[in-house]
Amino acid sequence: MSVPIQQRKRRVPKPIVSEAPAPARPTPKKATPPKRVPPKRVPPKPGVTVKVVPSEVRAVPPIQLPRYDRPIKEVINQRRRQLIVHSVLYYRMNTNIVSDHDFDRWCKELVDLQMMYPKESSEVPFAEEFKDFDGSTGFHLASIPWGQEKAQQLLNYHKGRVKA
Repeated sequence: MSVPIQQRKRRVPKPIVSEAPAPARPTPKKATPPKRVPPKRVPPKPGVTVKVVPSEVRAVPPIQLPRYDRPIKEVINQRRRQLIVHSVLYYRMNTNIVSDHDFDRWCKELVDLQMMYPKESSEVPFAEEFKDFDGSTGFHLASIPWGQEKAQQLLNYHKGRVKA
């Protein structure tokens, strides 16, 4: 016997009885990093000389020097000549061919090479001009007579290539 649809009892879902809300967990406090305490600077003892090396003064760590497939003297010579020519271009002729980033990279590389190879560095041309070179500026290099002629040649070559 079938019961008409209207007479059937509807099943009403039982209300979900929620339990009491769980007690709120305390939010964990963020760990504060320990305060950095600068190291104490101890003055040198009398009679002790302190030598400051340029790479320790820079904020940037020394660059990773590539492996060279030619003698280190040639690399130092090339970097010195590049810096002289591009210093003349920048400071005397008021133009540049390389970016400041490349020039700074060459300076850092040369400073590091001169520190790592002081004997070889003293045997390469322009040793006196680069004796106390720290890479911060090339202004004093712009007065080297050799660089002025080479800078003009390079500028003429560069202008010819750019127009073509």
